[in-house]
Amino acid sequence: MVSPRPCSPRPEDNRLGEGQKYGSRAALLGACDCPGNDFEIYSAEAMKLLIIESLAIDTKSNDMVVLLRVESDDELLPIWIGNAETMSIALALANIEPPRPLTHDLVINVLRGISAEIQRVVITALIENTYFALLYIQSGDELIVIDSRPSDAIALALRTGAPIFLKDDIPTISADYEDTERRNIESRLRRIDPRQLIGGQ
Repeated sequence: MVSPRPCSPRPEDNRLGEGQKYGSRAALLGACDCPGNDFEIYSAEAMKLLIIESLAIDTKSNDMVVLLRVESDDELLPIWIGNAETMSIALALANIEPPRPLTHDLVINVLRGISAEIQRVVITALIENTYFALLYIQSGDELIVIDSRPSDAIALALRTGAPIFLKDDIPTISADYEDTERRNIESRLRRIDPRQLIGGQ
């Protein structure tokens, strides 16, 4: 199995504290009407750093799941994702570069072409069983905040080493679930090696 993949903050990411902006301006793109994605510049104290632990199959529904773990604790966050995003995440976890760029590779290439980079990902809300996330992109002196599905944001973070954060008030299946309920959830998730999904390349 591929070992857990930490997305640790780089030295410049220490500026997360005090909720301050990176640059002189912040542009907000792709806004949605949900209360979770309010484009707040979250402080480090309000977030938990996540590690991408593995991919899994929900044996009850046959859906794919990405498992994330809070770096400093035993808290686990499973997010159900689509097949295309699963393949993209599996390729990144296995350090396999496709012969032609996939959608997430294209996004990274575009950002690099305009001298912009993903600074961090924040999973901001869980509303009616749907997770919401924000991408924080630095372009010169401007911080651009973009609404994103967590699966896309995770695939992009894996390709750039950007840290992934979870808002502190979002429940996880360790700290916020009863033991029996956690066992029921974990028993239906079968962890898989990402290389299995891509034909053992």
